[in-house]
Amino acid sequence: MAADSDAKRVEEAKTLSKTEPAKAEGTYKEILNKGPGQSDAAVRDYENALVGLGELYRDHRQTDELSQLVETTRTVLSSFAKAKTAKLVRQLLDLFTTIPNTLDIQINVTKSCIDWAIQKRLGFLRQSLETRLVSLYMQKQSYYEALTLINTLLKELK
Repeated sequence: MAADSDAKRVEEAKTLSKTEPAKAEGTYKEILNKGPGQSDAAVRDYENALVGLGELYRDHRQTDELSQLVETTRTVLSSFAKAKTAKLVRQLLDLFTTIPNTLDIQINVTKSCIDWAIQKRLGFLRQSLETRLVSLYMQKQSYYEALTLINTLLKELK
């Protein structure tokens, strides 16, 4: 029954995000603070609340809150399956791309996620994030950093 109400609360928060963003943020945070729970439905509600809160921050251009969200939820995400963890981290990082002038923040958050992926031994996620970081370096015109990282990735892939 509790999972049922969380699913409804996520839907309510999504509709509130346009009119009452503060109330929606509170609802999302309440669900996230409970943790993912044990059932598949509870995990799904947690994921939806996480992405919903990220989208709320993106829509209101709250880059600091979004980067904080990425960093604080990583501990919970490491309890998920590796593929699901990778998907959610990439999904949260993708939210930055539509916010203008966030290149430096994107680079910092991506580097932080790479360090975390190394620490948690998530090799595939690390490679994916390093590829993303190369792209960010290219956008910033930091070609030396991009080439250095590309060379490291190439050696590893050979």
